[in-house]
Amino acid sequence: MNTNLALILLTPIAKIINKFIAKENIFSLAVVEKNIFLMEEVDKDILKSAPIVLNLLKTQGQ
Repeated sequence: MNTNLALILLTPIAKIINKFIAKENIFSLAVVEKNIFLMEEVDKDILKSAPIVLNLLKTQGQ
């Protein structure tokens, strides 16, 4: 792995983004399993964290 890439993956911003991606994956799994309760809970969490992640991505692009 590229050393710079390894350092990027350890940043707090990368951790937040990785957690957001994990939540999306959990939601997808809940859909496959038809687990409505889990879908609702993860959806609430995604909706809360989405603006934060979008803001982080915008600031990283500047």
